[in-house]
Order: sequence, then C-alpha cells, then structure tokens
Amino acid sequence: MVVTGQRFQDVACVYNDDRTAARELAQRMLDHGRKRIVYIGGTERDDATGVQRREGVQDALNAAGLNGEQMPRICCNAFTMEEGQRCMQELLVRCPDLDGVVCVTDTVVLAPCGPCGKQDGMWGRMWVLQALATAGLAA
Repeated sequence: MVVTGQRFQDVACVYNDDRTAARELAQRMLDHGRKRIVYIGGTERDDATGVQRREGVQDALNAAGLNGEQMPRICCNAFTMEEGQRCMQELLVRCPDLDGVVCVTDTVVLAPCGPCGKQDGMWGRMWVLQALATAGLAA
C-alpha cells in the first residue's frame, strides 16, 4: 500500500511539500504587488491542507514584513465550488479591499475564478491563485 497526498509515519507515502509550495505561491503574489492576501483553507485536522499550506502562506507574508498570523482566512467545510463561493463571499465582506486569494485546492478555487467570480465583480480587481492540489505552482 502507498498513500498519496498525505504524509504518515511508518507508511509508504508520496506527497507534496505543501508548506514550501504554498510559500512560493504566496511569494509570487507578493512579487506582483499583492499585499492584502486572504486564504481559503481546510480543516486543521488535515496536516497538508489545514496546516502546511496555511503556514507556507504565512511564512511568505512574514518574510515580506507583513503579519502572516493576522492573514484573513476561512476554513472550508468541503472542497466544492459551492463551499468556495460561500467562503469567498464571507471574505469579501470581511476584507473588501483584498487583492489576492490563495485557495486550498482546485475545486475551491473555481468559485473566485469561475462564474461566481465574474458575477461578484472580482475579475479585474484581484489576482486569484490556488494553493497546490498537485506538484507545481499555479502561474
């Protein structure tokens, strides 16, 4: 048996370096002038999507002189487009001047990038990237 996508002790695993990937992703956003980055994440019970990816984004913000611990964030109850839309709408109320969003996975990023993003008027006023669901960085 080989587990994919998560790291477990004493079990053969194939997994991403989620923290580094999320840090590099957030750094790219910072390099493009984004300073008001929010995070749509997963439950803290999941080390990869709940902890490592969030900490990677916070690392990049801290290195840029921003307070990563104060980064606005919300936890998804499910990795669906509908849940991504709910989270995005809540973050827009809390942070109307946000200019970047890091999402926990590909299905969640569809809300800010997809049809509901166009309806909410987010296109053109912010840059949305997804945190990794696969190895590699979003462009």
